Amino acid sequence: MRPSSSSARWKWTALLLYLGCTLWALRVILPAPATLLPHIGGLSGYWDALVQGDQYFSVAKVTHDARMLVREPWRLMEGRHCWPLPRATTLGEHMIGEGLVGVVPDLVFHEPILTYNVVLLLLPVIAGLTMYAFVLGFTGSAPAALVAGLLFAIHPARLGNAAEPYWMGNHWTPLALLFAYRLFTRRRWGDALGLAVFTSLQLLDSFYPIMAFALIGGTYMVALLVHERRAIAPLASKLLVVGAIVFAVSWFVFVPYLRTRATWDTLLAGRAGQLYTARDLVLGGGLYPGTVMTVLAVVGIADGLRRARHTGDYDPRIPLLVGALLVLWAVLDEVPVPLVHWRVPSLLRLLNGVVPGVDAVRVGFAVSSGWFLTCAVLAGFGMRAILDAVPRVGHVAVAVVVIAGLVETFTPHLAATSFGRAIAFEGRVSRPTDDVLSLYAHASEGAVLDVPADVPIPAEYVFLSAYHGHPTVACYGSYKSPLTPDIVELAKRLPIDRNAEIDLRALGIGVVVSHGLHVGTPAGHHFAAGGPGERTTLYNLQGFGEVDATLRPLAAGAENPVPRVAVAGATSVVVPFRNGSPLAYRHPDPIAPTTLRARWYDAGGQPVAEYLTRGLLPLALAPGEIAMRQLTVPVPPSAGDYRLVVSSVAAPDEALSMIKVHASPPPPP
Repeated sequence: MRPSSSSARWKWTALLLYLGCTLWALRVILPAPATLLPHIGGLSGYWDALVQGDQYFSVAKVTHDARMLVREPWRLMEGRHCWPLPRATTLGEHMIGEGLVGVVPDLVFHEPILTYNVVLLLLPVIAGLTMYAFVLGFTGSAPAALVAGLLFAIHPARLGNAAEPYWMGNHWTPLALLFAYRLFTRRRWGDALGLAVFTSLQLLDSFYPIMAFALIGGTYMVALLVHERRAIAPLASKLLVVGAIVFAVSWFVFVPYLRTRATWDTLLAGRAGQLYTARDLVLGGGLYPGTVMTVLAVVGIADGLRRARHTGDYDPRIPLLVGALLVLWAVLDEVPVPLVHWRVPSLLRLLNGVVPGVDAVRVGFAVSSGWFLTCAVLAGFGMRAILDAVPRVGHVAVAVVVIAGLVETFTPHLAATSFGRAIAFEGRVSRPTDDVLSLYAHASEGAVLDVPADVPIPAEYVFLSAYHGHPTVACYGSYKSPLTPDIVELAKRLPIDRNAEIDLRALGIGVVVSHGLHVGTPAGHHFAAGGPGERTTLYNLQGFGEVDATLRPLAAGAENPVPRVAVAGATSVVVPFRNGSPLAYRHPDPIAPTTLRARWYDAGGQPVAEYLTRGLLPLALAPGEIAMRQLTVPVPPSAGDYRLVVSSVAAPDEALSMIKVHASPPPPP
């Protein structure tokens, strides 16, 4: 046997091995891949509903991204859920990378569940092959590369999570690192393009592997730049091109997140992150790489300390290990320091308030993908060292390691002992019935509002949108839409209140679908129902006519004759906004809080105080309709009669609301 062989035979063996392992893990969906989803077995109650909700959302998001990449790639960050919130994708994971993998399956089959299952099948195979390429590039050993790719692909953190595949979405990182090395050593434009492409692909994935990529890739690149510093000047033009491409992709993906946060103040922040403890590093913990991978990684580190084992003169092991330690620092709740009894807080927590957006990371332990990546690389180097030590029985050594890895991963009690979890799925019938799907053939244009709208986990509504293709009001993600309370209130007013229908139609919502209850058949509605006994009903909403998406309707109804009562010295006041025009009013685009000027006048018309505040104006109003908004505007401290005039800062002389306010004395303490 020649350990350094990189023949097509080894490549095909690797591909078939990774594919076979993934098919085995997902075998429960093979009888009906367009109908069944692989669901984690043994869950019940809230956790079962939550995991199913995450999976439903992932199916819809991957499907929507796959279709938008073909039709409207510039609108990917807008999303197709949480209508009419701008940049709805920023409330959770963008998953563009998974959508890209799903483009061809969706074009061929146009079945969301089948598309998703194909993506679940391809992602581990891609991960294994990219790790194979990386380890082969540095060790020259195809058998070692096969082992590293296998351990990287089938780790339960990747293969066992069929609801959030983006958590371990680091399948492009090995190629980004490999092409960085090739660029500095070969200095070719093809390698520069490879670095730009695979770095960009990694940035299109989840925020969690991107953070791991920043820590791992950052230390790797610093070491590479120092080691190959003489190549920086000759590579200047290529590095500039790579930088420009990566910057453009980063701008496209991350700036919408920052804009959403800036627009909505406290949105995308303030939620406690979930992190590991040091005990998770040992057998059975969430950070334990597995016994086979751990043993090989230790051998790889020892071999690196003894002598370099690579085809060039740059050894990636130390920088990758340093990056992996940074990842551990990030995902551990606190890091104990021996002897001095110190406990250093998580790197993620230390970066809160320093790096924009870090405090939006809700599931910090998902960043651990970088730790497993480095362990797989080190395991590849360890396998190469073993093969060099026992060249005559190399084939046997590879077979033993492969079998040991498969047994540890796919034997349920061994996997539970080693990784703290087993790869165990049950095939769950999840495709909507044909009767339900046939309803949407009657749907008019516009977004879909599913009712009841206040369900705790609306992921199934988002899931349905992958089939009917309309934007959906349903919102599911790490953070809630600030528009949801208004939409829920409008939905509750159906079908009695005609104004609610006008408001919804003005917002671009054309269809109401009732699940499990019948809201009646309001006059003027088009009604379409399913077959006999069907509990899902579809209503097409009728609009009022022309819609005015400016502030003119509010200005026309600014004068409000009904006096309000407030407590003197209170920090806020409830302000009415009325549509005084004959047209339906819709909030101007983009829907966001408006900076308002609030001016207080006394009974004699003399100015008393003026404040600036931000508030969300009514989303939509039928002619003559009034909506109340609580604004953070201090009430004058002295009791008496006042007049409050509210206008936008953009047009301070055009009042949007003018009310008389009686400030009553505060109650005695």
